[in-house]
Amino acid sequence: DPASFVTLFFGILDSSGGILEYCCAGHPAPVYLTTEKSKLLKLTMSPAIGMFPSVDFRHGTLTLRPRDRLVLYTDGVTEARHDHGDMYGDDRLLACLNTSTRVGTHDLPKVIFDDVLKHTGGILQDDVAVLSLSLSRE
Repeated sequence: DPASFVTLFFGILDSSGGILEYCCAGHPAPVYLTTEKSKLLKLTMSPAIGMFPSVDFRHGTLTLRPRDRLVLYTDGVTEARHDHGDMYGDDRLLACLNTSTRVGTHDLPKVIFDDVLKHTGGILQDDVAVLSLSLSRE
């Protein structure tokens, strides 16, 4: 269907050197967490797949250090609404992550999911998926 499109984050991680090559096609920008800060990774955004007949997709490279983490999520996280009004949004996501610095990579998706549920009163209107990764074993 010409009106259909899909968002995608695709990455290849060389775990020995921490080099991540990625393309973000219309998908929400991942959050890159270091020991100093967390920020949205909006360096190389491309349009969603299927929106235009011909697109040159941009790719980026990121070097993950052993204590760095990357958090990927669907738009159901940031677009989750409280009483069909106030969205969870990027700022709440970053605040949640900034207050969860001691949470292990394995447990981070649950912390985010629980915070989204708290914001929405337990009612979700869209899919919610969260993935976090790091080079270190926790």
